[in-house]
Amino acid sequence: MTIRKFILQLHKILGLVTGVVVFIVAINGCCWSFRKEIASFYDGYKKVMPQELPMHNVLYMASLCSI
Repeated sequence: MTIRKFILQLHKILGLVTGVVVFIVAINGCCWSFRKEIASFYDGYKKVMPQELPMHNVLYMASLCSI
């Protein structure tokens, strides 16, 4: 193997390894900057807010369910 082929092979391997490292750092940075939005995908369903409905709305809804 000539020195030129060796340098080209080394350049290719180092470039791929560096690309993988940069990709991992970029994905981690995106996850960190959007962590609240990502957490809301799986955490929001656990919080239930009670609704204060007037009694006539509750009776109307109950009558619709019995039809």
